[in-house]
Amino acid sequence: MPDVAVADWAARRIASSLPQPWLAAIGFRVPHLPWCVPDRYHAAFPSAAVELPPGRLAPGKGVVRIYADLPNDRQFHAHVERRGVWQELVASYLAAMLFADDCVGRVLGALRQSGEEANTVVVVTSDHGFHLGEHRHWGKCTLWEPATRIPLIVSVPFLGPGPAYAEAVSLLDVYPTVLDLCGFSPPPGLDGRSLRPVLEGRVEPTESAALIMAPTKKGWSLRTRHCRFTWYPTGHRELYDYATDPHERHNLAWEPEFCETEGALGRRLQAALEEQRQRGGTGREDVR
Repeated sequence: MPDVAVADWAARRIASSLPQPWLAAIGFRVPHLPWCVPDRYHAAFPSAAVELPPGRLAPGKGVVRIYADLPNDRQFHAHVERRGVWQELVASYLAAMLFADDCVGRVLGALRQSGEEANTVVVVTSDHGFHLGEHRHWGKCTLWEPATRIPLIVSVPFLGPGPAYAEAVSLLDVYPTVLDLCGFSPPPGLDGRSLRPVLEGRVEPTESAALIMAPTKKGWSLRTRHCRFTWYPTGHRELYDYATDPHERHNLAWEPEFCETEGALGRRLQAALEEQRQRGGTGREDVR
């Protein structure tokens, strides 16, 4: 398997004489399609016992259908339901996740044996999430939660165990965090922020937000701890309150009682996009 070859290569390099300081950036393909992994991983998730995603119902009230109505999605989801393979697909995804976990474990095992574990920062993350039928969608490329929420695990042995952090962070924060933990000064104008205060338990008093852009500029989204505000170039907007609607079934945009919340998040999104534009980033249109 290619990912095992990558893990074993990394393990051999870590077991060799490492330069000081050292950096290893290791990427695995799984759980990217196709979900072809050894049988023992599939055996760990019998299809009949797998629960379907909780957000599997069709898009609810006011949900913008820019992605949900894509022809390929409609045809694929109809095929999944007609063939009755939804549970089988979810089981295969879980098997691929377990396989990826084992690949990470091979690398961490080599790090432990090298004697460098106590002096090494480890970051585990992903580039995007994946729909497994939520909103009748399969894959990535949306601004809904299944496609945009990712794991981010940071292990810093010299800081000790840190708390879980409930506020929104971004992949843009990874680089400045690594620089900070390794004692380097960030270059001027760097996007993102160091999460070292979070890792040390010094939680910021203000609610942070993550800015997300859909491929080919099909929209922008601002995710806070409690809400998501999304704006599309078509003029459509979405507002979700995850405290009451964790599966994004009820779009609160345009509802009078949420005008203040929507306005505040819209201004934050506008400011974030303006900052990106000044840095030569998104080339955005105005959020109105």
